[in-house]
Amino acid sequence: MADAFTDFFTFLAGSALPRFMQGLGTTLLIAGCSIAIGFALGILTGTGRAFGNAVVSKICAVYIEVVRGIPLIVQILIWRYAFSGFYDFLQNTLGLPVNAALLAAILAIGINSGGYQAEIIRAGVNAIPSGQTEAGLSLGMNRGQVIKAILLPQTLRMSIPPLINEFVIVIKDTSLALAIGITELASIAQSLTSQYPGQIFEIYMINAAVYLIICFGISSLSKVAEKRLAIAGFGVKGRRSLL
Repeated sequence: MADAFTDFFTFLAGSALPRFMQGLGTTLLIAGCSIAIGFALGILTGTGRAFGNAVVSKICAVYIEVVRGIPLIVQILIWRYAFSGFYDFLQNTLGLPVNAALLAAILAIGINSGGYQAEIIRAGVNAIPSGQTEAGLSLGMNRGQVIKAILLPQTLRMSIPPLINEFVIVIKDTSLALAIGITELASIAQSLTSQYPGQIFEIYMINAAVYLIICFGISSLSKVAEKRLAIAGFGVKGRRSLL
């Protein structure tokens, strides 16, 4: 038994942990960029659905339904292989040092998350009493000022729990990037199992533990933020399941 523990920790320190740290950096890069893209798209399309005219609202609704109706793995493959000419243009014409696979994963996951974040934002806007909009307009504010100064700040505060839930899902979704050859956490685990077939259980347990630590840490921070910024009597239920 003692020898087994010694072998495990030797394997962990000497082979597994350094490789997982390499993959962790890529995972966090993809997640961070995807969350930022999704958040920007979520605000634009969420407010567009809530306040836009019929055409704008319909365009936003189509975007949301498309990205939520196609499996994310399919979207990643589309962005990687159907738009290869776009990456060639960035690399060869503009001379940008673009990693095509990495950019494809970021765009696919970010745009996909934007559809879910849009519904969270829209739910937050709809949770605010219409009287606040009417009060802002009666004070001489235009519709854009009402959205920016009154509705959006409250919406973001109320949306913290479901948004954090979405951010956690995005982190886990980065594991799908292994399908296009990116060396993130899940890809590192897969590579290690082929090199160390006798340590498959340990490798995937370490992989799962790293994801768990990241997601639990973010969820814990979100609870602190929620308590500090919560608006009494309001809440948003626009989150998607973690399962």
